[in-house]
Amino acid sequence: MIVSGLDINTVAQTITQELPFGLWCADFTTETLTGYNKFCEILNLSESTISFGRFEQLIRSDYRSSIALDAKEIINKGKFDATFPTNHNWVRIKLTHYDVEQNKAYGYLVKCTVIESNDSDEGNSLLNVSNRQKQLIHRTFDRFESSNPKSATNKILNDILNTLGCDRVSVVEYNFLEKTESCVYEVTKYGFEPRLGIFKDISIDVLPWVNKELKKGELIFVYDLESVPAERQSQLEILCCNGVKTLIILPLQRKGEIFGFMIIDYAKPTRLSPVELDWIRSIGRFVEHNKSMINYEQSRISETYQLQSMIENMPFGFLHLKFTYNTSGEPEDLMILRTNSMMENAVKQADIVGRSVMQVFGKESRHLFNTCCKIAEDGKKRVVDDFLFIDGQPLSADVFMPAYNELICLTSPSSHALYMINQKDKSSDLKRRSYNELQHSMRNHLNAIVGFVDLLNTENNTETKEKYMSIIKENVQSLLDSTIIKNAISDIVDDEEEVTAQPVEEPKRRKKVLVAEDTESNYMLVSYILKNDYDLVWALDGVEAIEKYETEKPDLILMDVRMPRLGGLAATGRIREIDKDIPIIALTAFAFDSDKAKTLEAGCTDFLSKPVNAKVLKETVVRYIG
Repeated sequence: MIVSGLDINTVAQTITQELPFGLWCADFTTETLTGYNKFCEILNLSESTISFGRFEQLIRSDYRSSIALDAKEIINKGKFDATFPTNHNWVRIKLTHYDVEQNKAYGYLVKCTVIESNDSDEGNSLLNVSNRQKQLIHRTFDRFESSNPKSATNKILNDILNTLGCDRVSVVEYNFLEKTESCVYEVTKYGFEPRLGIFKDISIDVLPWVNKELKKGELIFVYDLESVPAERQSQLEILCCNGVKTLIILPLQRKGEIFGFMIIDYAKPTRLSPVELDWIRSIGRFVEHNKSMINYEQSRISETYQLQSMIENMPFGFLHLKFTYNTSGEPEDLMILRTNSMMENAVKQADIVGRSVMQVFGKESRHLFNTCCKIAEDGKKRVVDDFLFIDGQPLSADVFMPAYNELICLTSPSSHALYMINQKDKSSDLKRRSYNELQHSMRNHLNAIVGFVDLLNTENNTETKEKYMSIIKENVQSLLDSTIIKNAISDIVDDEEEVTAQPVEEPKRRKKVLVAEDTESNYMLVSYILKNDYDLVWALDGVEAIEKYETEKPDLILMDVRMPRLGGLAATGRIREIDKDIPIIALTAFAFDSDKAKTLEAGCTDFLSKPVNAKVLKETVVRYIG
């Protein structure tokens, strides 16, 4: 073509028209797609502008969900490059530019050649499966990074629904205590009957074949529900409700144990290749992992509650303080980060957390502040006899530093045995030694407990968190078992009686409480709440609970419902055969009316739910044995 006087735009337009590809512009404001050049020819369109919905319908149905899902993420990522079949051709569509200001994307479209398998029994091509698998796995990792575990589970199930083109995806979890199973997570297509809320507390016994197959760890694939044997069909129909033809049941495991299963339902008979079924197995691992994260989060909340309860019920006032600084970088005050009710009762103020010591203690705060500054200079732990004066009475404290600008203060009110060691009398040296031994032993353990509690709140690694919890539990148990502490307290109390010259009364027999609990941290929490008023006996399971009931003759039993070897309800029944009158209080993590009814039917006197509330537990025990 020979011409003269052409500009570059005219040349570019002419060359573009000769090339075998189409150009497109996607307007996300109007949700329309406009094509240029060979765009309409490649897609077999009569009009150059179509809606996003019309474009989605051009994609072959087995690819439609996954491609549409990727297209929705263009705004977030600014990237899109996909190959898929239409009803006429295989095409590749790629985004080259995204205009944020105008909310528009630009790119090209070109025909391409892909060889597909003709074997219909094998389902879709390997390329199809690989493409969808890659998309879903990448999206699943994004869910982990951007969502909390519960939200991520629902999003992952929704991605599975869209990518597989199925009608419903559900997660069912076993309740081994009650021998039931319930749907706990679910996503469905619009108009498809939900399983969530309907499939609830179903007895495991009504699905013997399904549960037997799942225990093998194998996936169950039913192409046509109506073609399976009648016995299996009846079980599957209970599981599926109505409107299901094809279903896949995938066992979900945690630490080698089956805890539930995922169900994928299709309203129409749908064939899936072995490759696709293997892919579904791999996606199930993500659901398993996410469920483990949810369980860990629940456990972490429970452990945090227990540690807070330990601080609340320790026999000392507790103050966790942090220095605040002026503009010159010099300390000017102390902020109260944490406390307990014993401390608040001593100062006769509530809700002091978050306030400065100057606001709480007024003129007394200057002496407290100066004392803390002296301790911070060398970082040494020390006992301060006149840490605070409350109503003219001194409050002593053991003060140490868990961090460079924080202090832990364990205080002793004047009515407490530890206050007596500051009085001047003939046995003051003996009491001072006992007190020093007590303080040294206690603060070592409490320092570790408080320090590792703070580390737990900032640590994300699961293994490290478990290690921290182990250290905390060891220190708590050491605190409970320490003979130094027991003997020191005994010596101090004996000396107090000598000094005050009170008449000696015949000691009353302390009531005995048997705690049947297989989890050490749960027992320690109960021990912290009750040990000052009762003698405690620990049984690790139902069998040991029966044995210790016979040998220890307790006045009351706190019975955990779920324990190894023999459960709490069964143990209660055995004890009731011997003793109809002893109060047995059930402790369980389940708090539904049906759970309470079962404990009472088993012979329990009363029912308390976990996590244990210190005030409620004390009131309940006092009500039954004083």
